[in-house]
Amino acid sequence: MVVTFNYSLGSIITIGSDAYKNNAGVPLKLGKIVNKGDKTITINTTSGGSMPLVSDFIFYFQNAVAESYGVRGYYMQIELENNNTSRVEMFSIGSSIFKSLP
Repeated sequence: MVVTFNYSLGSIITIGSDAYKNNAGVPLKLGKIVNKGDKTITINTTSGGSMPLVSDFIFYFQNAVAESYGVRGYYMQIELENNNTSRVEMFSIGSSIFKSLP
């Protein structure tokens, strides 16, 4: 499937990344990006992905081994869980952000 955007995608998206759409807060895999143009991406949907709607938020994950870090995107949510029965305190959470160019 070919997905067309109204703006230039720049150079950050790489071929081989997995494309997803937001499905009520749950990532739904569309397939692997096999080609990229200035305003389009071509997604291999052999894994059963469906065509996204105009209103869908589309995002992608870079290959973690090739990029040497984990998930990338504009928004990420984490959940922290404490299984201790006694009181605990969290003093800090940190993150690191950088632009990776192909």
